[in-house]
Amino acid sequence: MQINKENVKLGWSFKERICVISIYALFFLNAIFNVQSKYLWNDESFTNQIISHSYMEIVHLTSMDVHPFLYYWIVKFFSMFSSDFNIRIVIFRIVSLLPYLLLLLIGQTLISKKFSKQVAILFMFSIVTMPNVIQNGYQVRMYSWSLFFVSLFFLNGFYFLFDDNSFKTVVTSSFFALCAAYSHYYGLISVAVIYFLILILLILKKRSIKNILLSIGMDVIFYIPWIFVLIKQTSTVSKGYWTPKLTLKSVLKLFLDNFTWINNKWGYLLVAIFFVLLLILFLRNTNSFNKEFVCLSICSLIVLIIGGVILSLIVGHTVIIFRYTVIVMGIVWLGIGVLIGTNLDNIFGKIAFILLFLTGIGSYVQYMRNCYGVSSEFNQTLQTFNRIPKNSHIYYDNSVVMFSSASYLEHNIVLSERKNDVLFTEYKKVFSNIGESNGLPKLASTNTYFIRAGQGARRSLYMYNSKLANKFFFEHHWKEVSVINLPSDGGQSILYKLVK
Repeated sequence: MQINKENVKLGWSFKERICVISIYALFFLNAIFNVQSKYLWNDESFTNQIISHSYMEIVHLTSMDVHPFLYYWIVKFFSMFSSDFNIRIVIFRIVSLLPYLLLLLIGQTLISKKFSKQVAILFMFSIVTMPNVIQNGYQVRMYSWSLFFVSLFFLNGFYFLFDDNSFKTVVTSSFFALCAAYSHYYGLISVAVIYFLILILLILKKRSIKNILLSIGMDVIFYIPWIFVLIKQTSTVSKGYWTPKLTLKSVLKLFLDNFTWINNKWGYLLVAIFFVLLLILFLRNTNSFNKEFVCLSICSLIVLIIGGVILSLIVGHTVIIFRYTVIVMGIVWLGIGVLIGTNLDNIFGKIAFILLFLTGIGSYVQYMRNCYGVSSEFNQTLQTFNRIPKNSHIYYDNSVVMFSSASYLEHNIVLSERKNDVLFTEYKKVFSNIGESNGLPKLASTNTYFIRAGQGARRSLYMYNSKLANKFFFEHHWKEVSVINLPSDGGQSILYKLVK
């Protein structure tokens, strides 16, 4: 993959510099909004709790979960700079933003040299604004890091398509692939998909496959210790999981919702028009390298979704959800950027660019509004949590609502007889301040509270509801204290205090 020497010589024009500065401004504006949010939803609360354990304990605890351990190691490393909870939340969010900042720098340097500055600008803009990428990548979870590692693996792995690839390519590709695989299982699947697609292309082009097979072999060897854990975790998921059943509509949305923030027929119509334009640009393109790059990048998303659907059918439960697809969206938007950025001189390229720009801006504005709304709602809940005395016991009828609240409250107990709460045993080992009441508890403390999940939580998180909840609630006299807003954990719940 040769560097485009013409781009290096020309440097950045004034307009291009303005575009780059604007993209960084959008990124840092979003970062400022993000780091101010104190809300940790269920999975983010899990991240907060698990890093209190040692590195080896994290490996052990994640072996009982449904994700690998590398991301938690990364967060634990950065969290050593402060033990204050409020500061740590800021650190968590910065850690999630860091991979995107690194991708912006890679776009500004490496991608601009290998492709063009127009391609680099489109890629950078997409990383900062596009649906799913901005929606899920900024969470206190492993998605941004998985996207980062998969993107680097894809960029590096593309050298396998050239005769001048070296052992350095083998080592770096294997390293980024392992990082992706140990960050998220869809990082593992993404790596497998990309390896497969590049291998097929090498065979079709009658190129040597020795180096790519060597890279695959190294990854297999270094991933073998975790294979047994993966098999065990798959067995756990097959017993029951929270994800909804797959339908044709939900499968199509796994693809379509990555390209629009308008999740209705009009938004999907724009996606269809966008891809018709991309197809025209692809067919008119005479650069074989660009066509191969674009084809591999977009096919990675399609094959990933197909693979996730097949795995779901094998396991017997849905194991692919929308946010998992974000892991390949870095390379998808890079491929689209290559296609549009090299065709800005024709009408189809210009229209595609306008649609991409409008999609990004619309997605960015929508996310910022949602981010502000969620933060504002939870700030009122946080004030309520802070008024609860430290020695209080808080009972719950829904374990997910408890997991989210447990990062802010000390003594948390969920009522038993919940349906299919297969991960609760592990959560009890991760969270030091949660418990389970088998049967109706005897309430001795005067500082006793009960958080009753609202209709949204009971409906969307039904398998985590306790059957004893109504009996427990009506056997005692309670006073309503406040509405509890947990936007990503079923919405509104109600906080009650026991009245003696």
